[in-house]
Amino acid sequence: LISGDVNRGVGNYSKAIESYEKYQSLTDEEDVSLKIKSCRNIVNWDDQEHVAFGELPKNKKMADLTSGTYNGKIIHFNEIGFDKMQDMIGVVQSNNSVSAELLLSQPSIYNEGKYHSIFMKDSSLASITSISFLPNSKKALITASYPLAKSAIKRAPNLYWATMTKDHLFDKVIPFEYSGFADTTSTAHATVHPNGNIIIFTKIGERTRNGDLYLTEKTDSGWSTPKQLDKLNTDGDEMFPTFSGDSLLYFSSNGRVGYGGL
Repeated sequence: LISGDVNRGVGNYSKAIESYEKYQSLTDEEDVSLKIKSCRNIVNWDDQEHVAFGELPKNKKMADLTSGTYNGKIIHFNEIGFDKMQDMIGVVQSNNSVSAELLLSQPSIYNEGKYHSIFMKDSSLASITSISFLPNSKKALITASYPLAKSAIKRAPNLYWATMTKDHLFDKVIPFEYSGFADTTSTAHATVHPNGNIIIFTKIGERTRNGDLYLTEKTDSGWSTPKQLDKLNTDGDEMFPTFSGDSLLYFSSNGRVGYGGL
């Protein structure tokens, strides 16, 4: 299986197929039929011109993620380290990574001419991995997890409403109406339509087929009961939905024929 994934990743599709078929003959622990189908299809695809992707100039050697926008500028996510006394040591880099006992994802947004790091107003140690602001608002849906929490559901990623203060802190943090607290699932990576009336997010739990996309609409009485997007969901994972303009939604999926990965 590992040999198949490695060869697929570097474009050796014939060797990948050979490895997957051998794995398939030995065990049915993981269904690799989609991977085999992908490898057979990719070799027949026409070459496409791709936009070149470059790293952000501010990137360090350690993780530095980006996601979403605020005031037309990309929201940055850095890996922040804390020592064994839970004191913050700053952005994790090669020179201080050994001291980091706890790693949290922490966002920074562009406002008033510069980037500002955003923390929880109550100083809780939360890892924030996505932010989607309502249009023309300081209110946002954030994906947050609390790795030191006692309850498993709070340690898992879930969606929360939060309001950004003038001091660039997240205040009034409450679970999203359809977060995983009610049915012991995990919800994450919400995207808000530019009109502010539609939210699409990922949910994973006993009633989903791995990670599934859900949609809720704003009504006079609040947000509607989310519906699974059955035409988009597969037996694999559908994650990281993002609206681009008012009519295009893009997301990651490992349940379709393609190059693989999320």
